[in-house]
Amino acid sequence: MKLTKLLPILLVFLILLPACNSPFVTETSPTITATQVLSTSTFTATATPPATKTAIPLATATRKLSTPELIEKAFNRGEITSEERLLYLTYAVYDPELLPSQFWGNRAWDATFVVHELHAAAIDPSILCSMSLNIRSEIQRLLNPHATCE
Repeated sequence: MKLTKLLPILLVFLILLPACNSPFVTETSPTITATQVLSTSTFTATATPPATKTAIPLATATRKLSTPELIEKAFNRGEITSEERLLYLTYAVYDPELLPSQFWGNRAWDATFVVHELHAAAIDPSILCSMSLNIRSEIQRLLNPHATCE
């Protein structure tokens, strides 16, 4: 492969490499210019990021979370109740179209332990019958339609 074909790839690395040393990905940086001089030609590449002032922590910007992880984080922060947690996990496994979009994960996950937890809750009257009527009805509809609470 000729060096001239590799040049665009090398220029991209020269442009992006300085940003990799920062703990934050910033959307405002000075214009980065890379110039490579070959024996017969001069190539210049310029990248100008958008003019915003938001700094995004690199870990947050690149971390992918699964649906159960997003639900657990919301539960641990007190944003949803334990009943809603079970309901959203039920939706995630059995009726994903009903799951609120803020819990749509961007990483694959194994549902084995979630299914085990859901079925254990659905057959345990002390858990199922302590839930609010609306949430209990939805979980029963999807997991255990024959369960009754007296």
